[in-house]
Amino acid sequence: MKFSTREIYYLIDACEYRIQSYEKALESSELTDDEYSDIVNDKGVLEILLSSLKKALPNEQ
Repeated sequence: MKFSTREIYYLIDACEYRIQSYEKALESSELTDDEYSDIVNDKGVLEILLSSLKKALPNEQ
């Protein structure tokens, strides 16, 4: 799938927002061990995706 630069920026923004949301959730003492584990795993996947999206941006000079 090919994305425009604008679409990549949108996806980057969405990933960053969700990662922040996960970080706040991880601070909660109300999470079960399973919930905590799921959030950590999902956050890791998003961080990898975010890195890939940033690499896909055209070099701005």
